[in-house]
Amino acid sequence: MGGGIPGPASSETPDPHILIVVPSRGMEAGSALADAIAAAGQPRPAVVAAQDYAPLIDMRAYDGFVFLGLDKRSPPKADFVQDMRSLDKPLLWVGHHAGLLGEETLASLGLSLSGPPSGKYRVPSGRPAGAAVELVGTLRVSQPATASLVLRDGDGESAIGAAQSGGLTYAPIVPDFAPGTAGMDALVQLALDRFATLSGPARRQPAFPDRIAEARADDFAAAVHLPVYVSESHISEIHGPLDGYDSDNLHSHLVRLRDAGAEWVVIQRIFYQNGVFATEIFRDPQRTATLESLANIVSDAHKLGLKVRLVPVVNLTEKSLRPGDWRGMIEPGGPSTGEGRHLWWARYREILLEDAAFARDHEVEALDIGAEMSALLGEADQWRSLAADVRDGVGYRGLIGYQVNFDVMTDISWDDAIDYLAVAAYWPLSETPFPEVADLVAAWDEIWAEVAPWVRERPELRVEFGEIGYAAQPYASVYPYTAAPDEQGRLDVTEQLSCYLALEQHLARHPEIRGVGIFASTRNDVDPASTGYSPFAKPAAAVVRRILTR
Repeated sequence: MGGGIPGPASSETPDPHILIVVPSRGMEAGSALADAIAAAGQPRPAVVAAQDYAPLIDMRAYDGFVFLGLDKRSPPKADFVQDMRSLDKPLLWVGHHAGLLGEETLASLGLSLSGPPSGKYRVPSGRPAGAAVELVGTLRVSQPATASLVLRDGDGESAIGAAQSGGLTYAPIVPDFAPGTAGMDALVQLALDRFATLSGPARRQPAFPDRIAEARADDFAAAVHLPVYVSESHISEIHGPLDGYDSDNLHSHLVRLRDAGAEWVVIQRIFYQNGVFATEIFRDPQRTATLESLANIVSDAHKLGLKVRLVPVVNLTEKSLRPGDWRGMIEPGGPSTGEGRHLWWARYREILLEDAAFARDHEVEALDIGAEMSALLGEADQWRSLAADVRDGVGYRGLIGYQVNFDVMTDISWDDAIDYLAVAAYWPLSETPFPEVADLVAAWDEIWAEVAPWVRERPELRVEFGEIGYAAQPYASVYPYTAAPDEQGRLDVTEQLSCYLALEQHLARHPEIRGVGIFASTRNDVDPASTGYSPFAKPAAAVVRRILTR
């Protein structure tokens, strides 16, 4: 979950970017250290409570780390320790719990720690106030470590107050964090020395207007969907643990898709209604993502340098589904307009503007004003009014778009009200399973020949394959719009691979397709035997990476 928020962008070489991690009762001390570092002329580090450290994400987002082990009763969480063990960046560890890094690890660095010495030790300084520090252990050093702070007691005896080896500086002290004390001065100097060689942060997001300008000018937006179907993380009696957008378990997904070449992550917020003719839309307390959980995933994505596209979705409740029903058939109140239709639009406007305000406040780069509501595409005045309210009423300054189903993409008459059209590009490409790649490419040629004139007539509109994916099953090319194309649910990675190879060729030949949203990164990403949409850990993963990095 979210740690400290990176600082503002700079057009020059970015400043070092340090994260101070403290126990929950140590935020005041952490802030005092951050202020003292800033007073020394360096950028103020971010400060985060240990329980809010974002595993994997913060390790990449920051260039250097300080851990303040102020409370021997409050060790850091295991994920933080694991990140620090594998860290290839500078680390200043202060006080307790260094043993969690591993005795073998410390020994290899020439560091060993035993019980604390008797007596009071002081930091050599001309300052009389607060010079005494608590030593949590007796530090001994050997090659390749070197002492970087030596303390003295009243009899002139010395003790090592800090040592440096490799990327680690360890200080087994708990100083007085009051400004201007010798202990604080020494700790600040240790931090300045430790991070002196940093040239800039691992990642820094440009300012929001610059990110939007970059997105508008980008020839190809590379995205991966990260769908979540619960409000927040919880344990289900039926399904067991379920991850919401608040879960640390999603960090590995963000890192995976970033490493695959994605520049965007697509997240969703799902609302529900009881049947295609229902006039009431509602939040499911177990399934509609909370704004708090969305804030967490947006913050984590931004730390990795990812842009975010938010898609509000209206789904039908499972109990209301009839054979063949889906959200594209939603017609509130029935085929004829009336009071029920007006009630539905008012409710939809309410939830969309709530999401738009969230997107404004959290600098989400792109917002869909709808997703695949095919039966309502003809109500142009409503869609234009929604787009205007998002821009002018809410004041959202990111990109505004709509996700349209493939079979009705050319039916939109209000495309001038949006910045991009994200096509759910699930066109069937074959009538039989296991087609040849050449046959799939030919199918794409035939499909695109029909819609290309419509696209060329709208040069100001970004047309993207905003959602596209293939299950790892036979018939994936025949029924790409379902996660279960094969009635027997058999695993087949070859057809999934063929579909992605054909998509790669099609995109290369048609630069007017300005982006792709791969569906999807799921809990089965690391399972090569999963039969769902995830292409990761399968042969298709290499092709997906080429598509995203084209």
